[in-house]
Amino acid sequence: MATVLFPRSPLGPNDLVDETTFSDPSFCEEEKLMYVLSKTLAEDAAVRFAKANNIDLIVMNPALVTGPILQPTLNFSVDVIVEFINGKNFFNRFVDVRDVALAHVKALETPSANGRYIIDGPIVTANDIEKVLREFFPDLCIDDK
Repeated sequence: MATVLFPRSPLGPNDLVDETTFSDPSFCEEEKLMYVLSKTLAEDAAVRFAKANNIDLIVMNPALVTGPILQPTLNFSVDVIVEFINGKNFFNRFVDVRDVALAHVKALETPSANGRYIIDGPIVTANDIEKVLREFFPDLCIDDK
Protein backbone atom coordinates (compact mmCIF):
# COMPACT_ATOMS: atom_id res chain seq x y z
CA MET A 1 0.00 0.00 0.00
CA ALA A 2 3.03 2.25 0.31
CA THR A 3 2.90 2.87 -3.44
CA VAL A 4 -0.79 3.82 -3.24
CA LEU A 5 -1.47 5.87 -0.11
CA PHE A 6 0.71 8.97 -0.55
CA PRO A 7 -0.31 11.07 -3.54
CA ARG A 8 0.77 14.74 -3.60
CA SER A 9 -2.49 15.91 -2.03
CA PRO A 10 -3.12 14.28 1.34
CA LEU A 11 -6.01 11.87 1.27
CA GLY A 12 -9.23 12.97 2.93
CA PRO A 13 -11.72 10.71 4.70
CA ASN A 14 -13.92 10.47 1.60
CA ASP A 15 -11.17 10.03 -0.99
CA LEU A 16 -11.19 6.82 -3.00
CA VAL A 17 -8.00 4.78 -3.13
CA ASP A 18 -7.79 2.11 -5.78
CA GLU A 19 -5.32 0.54 -8.19
CA THR A 20 -5.12 3.79 -10.18
CA THR A 21 -3.81 5.75 -7.18
CA PHE A 22 -0.05 6.26 -7.02
CA SER A 23 2.18 7.69 -4.32
CA ASP A 24 4.04 10.79 -5.48
CA PRO A 25 7.84 10.33 -5.22
CA SER A 26 8.45 14.08 -4.78
CA PHE A 27 5.93 14.27 -1.94
CA CYS A 28 7.46 11.18 -0.30
CA GLU A 29 10.94 12.69 -0.50
CA GLU A 30 9.78 16.07 0.85
CA GLU A 31 8.00 14.36 3.77
CA LYS A 32 10.96 12.02 4.42
CA LEU A 33 8.83 8.94 3.77
CA MET A 34 11.84 6.92 2.63
CA TYR A 35 10.26 3.47 2.93
CA VAL A 36 7.32 4.66 0.84
CA LEU A 37 9.67 6.35 -1.62
CA SER A 38 11.74 3.18 -2.04
CA LYS A 39 8.64 1.05 -2.67
CA THR A 40 7.23 3.62 -5.11
CA LEU A 41 10.48 3.90 -7.08
CA ALA A 42 10.89 0.10 -7.10
CA GLU A 43 7.38 -0.41 -8.51
CA ASP A 44 7.97 2.25 -11.15
CA ALA A 45 11.31 0.67 -12.16
CA ALA A 46 9.72 -2.78 -12.35
CA VAL A 47 6.87 -1.51 -14.54
CA ARG A 48 9.28 0.31 -16.89
CA PHE A 49 11.58 -2.75 -17.09
CA ALA A 50 8.64 -5.05 -17.82
CA LYS A 51 7.34 -2.79 -20.59
CA ALA A 52 10.80 -2.40 -22.15
CA ASN A 53 11.33 -6.15 -22.15
CA ASN A 54 7.79 -7.24 -23.04
CA ILE A 55 7.30 -8.98 -19.69
CA ASP A 56 3.83 -9.54 -18.25
CA LEU A 57 3.97 -7.94 -14.80
CA ILE A 58 1.36 -8.06 -12.06
CA VAL A 59 1.88 -5.80 -9.04
CA MET A 60 0.48 -6.74 -5.63
CA ASN A 61 -0.06 -3.94 -3.11
CA PRO A 62 -0.97 -5.51 0.23
CA ALA A 63 -1.95 -3.69 3.40
CA LEU A 64 0.17 -4.41 6.47
CA VAL A 65 0.87 -8.14 6.23
CA THR A 66 0.34 -10.07 9.46
CA GLY A 67 0.03 -13.70 10.40
CA PRO A 68 2.35 -16.57 11.22
CA ILE A 69 6.02 -15.68 10.82
CA LEU A 70 8.81 -17.98 9.71
CA GLN A 71 11.79 -16.30 11.34
CA PRO A 72 12.53 -16.15 15.08
CA THR A 73 13.02 -12.37 15.03
CA LEU A 74 10.58 -9.48 14.77
CA ASN A 75 9.81 -8.18 11.31
CA PHE A 76 8.21 -4.82 10.52
CA SER A 77 4.65 -6.13 10.72
CA VAL A 78 5.12 -7.83 14.08
CA ASP A 79 6.96 -4.77 15.37
CA VAL A 80 3.85 -2.69 14.60
CA ILE A 81 1.89 -4.89 17.01
CA VAL A 82 4.64 -4.63 19.64
CA GLU A 83 4.58 -0.83 19.29
CA PHE A 84 0.81 -0.91 19.74
CA ILE A 85 1.24 -2.92 22.96
CA ASN A 86 3.71 -0.27 24.09
CA GLY A 87 1.15 2.49 23.51
CA LYS A 88 2.15 3.81 20.09
CA ASN A 89 -0.10 4.41 17.10
CA PHE A 90 -0.95 1.51 14.86
CA PHE A 91 -1.97 0.71 11.32
CA ASN A 92 -5.62 -0.16 10.90
CA ARG A 93 -5.42 -1.97 7.58
CA PHE A 94 -4.18 -5.54 7.85
CA VAL A 95 -4.11 -8.55 5.56
CA ASP A 96 -3.18 -12.10 6.45
CA VAL A 97 0.04 -13.39 4.91
CA ARG A 98 -1.82 -16.52 3.75
CA ASP A 99 -4.28 -14.36 1.80
CA VAL A 100 -1.38 -12.50 0.18
CA ALA A 101 0.17 -15.82 -0.84
CA LEU A 102 -3.15 -17.01 -2.26
CA ALA A 103 -3.53 -13.76 -4.23
CA HIS A 104 -0.12 -14.35 -5.80
CA VAL A 105 -1.08 -17.90 -6.79
CA LYS A 106 -4.41 -16.71 -8.24
CA ALA A 107 -2.62 -13.99 -10.23
CA LEU A 108 -0.24 -16.59 -11.63
CA GLU A 109 -3.03 -19.02 -12.53
CA THR A 110 -5.44 -16.47 -14.02
CA PRO A 111 -4.51 -15.61 -17.63
CA SER A 112 -6.59 -12.42 -17.61
CA ALA A 113 -4.87 -11.03 -14.50
CA ASN A 114 -2.87 -7.88 -15.21
CA GLY A 115 -1.88 -4.53 -13.75
CA ARG A 116 -2.03 -3.67 -10.07
CA TYR A 117 -4.04 -5.26 -7.28
CA ILE A 118 -4.69 -3.95 -3.79
CA ILE A 119 -4.88 -6.71 -1.18
CA ASP A 120 -6.66 -5.43 1.89
CA GLY A 121 -8.80 -6.64 4.75
CA PRO A 122 -11.42 -5.02 6.93
CA ILE A 123 -10.60 -2.01 9.06
CA VAL A 124 -9.27 -3.13 12.43
CA THR A 125 -9.81 -0.94 15.47
CA ALA A 126 -7.62 -0.66 18.55
CA ASN A 127 -10.38 -2.49 20.45
CA ASP A 128 -10.22 -5.37 17.94
CA ILE A 129 -6.47 -5.71 18.44
CA GLU A 130 -6.79 -5.49 22.22
CA LYS A 131 -9.41 -8.26 22.21
CA VAL A 132 -7.15 -10.61 20.24
CA LEU A 133 -4.11 -9.80 22.34
CA ARG A 134 -6.02 -10.33 25.59
CA GLU A 135 -7.33 -13.67 24.30
CA PHE A 136 -4.01 -15.06 23.10
CA PHE A 137 -1.66 -13.28 25.51
CA PRO A 138 -3.58 -12.87 28.79
CA ASP A 139 -0.37 -12.17 30.74
CA LEU A 140 0.31 -8.99 28.80
CA CYS A 141 -0.42 -5.86 30.78
CA ILE A 142 -2.37 -3.91 28.18
CA ASP A 143 -3.47 -0.50 29.33
CA ASP A 144 -7.21 0.04 28.89
CA LYS A 145 -6.64 3.43 27.28
